[in-house]
Amino acid sequence: MEAFEDVDPQHPLGGRDGGKDILCAKDGNTFVAAVHFPREPLKFSATTKKFTSDLESSPEHSRSGFIFLTNQELTVGERSKLEKTAASKGKRCLIYHRERLRVMLDSPAGYGLRLRHLRAGDAVAVGDHRGDVAR
Repeated sequence: MEAFEDVDPQHPLGGRDGGKDILCAKDGNTFVAAVHFPREPLKFSATTKKFTSDLESSPEHSRSGFIFLTNQELTVGERSKLEKTAASKGKRCLIYHRERLRVMLDSPAGYGLRLRHLRAGDAVAVGDHRGDVAR
């Protein structure tokens, strides 16, 4: 859906991964991706802590960019703060937050992903914190 290449999931079932859930490339840039999908909504400070922890580990993986995927709601201002933190470390940053992921999954290109991984053919609520998928 976003034209990433050489996608290499590191620990798809969770566990200690040294801040690298996924390694990938896009538009000539290499990325390390961190995934943050807690079961409940968190304060922005908790999301920032996770982001910063994984960002601090990213130089070990020799990648030019950092991707952060989360089911948390992030305002434009919050996303800007995270992006500035990554830029201060010399990293290009892409953030896939709850609403951005929902829009992607609700698009025609996301239909197969909804069916395969979420077992939902209709609109999906990404990060439904009750543990079920809204239709």
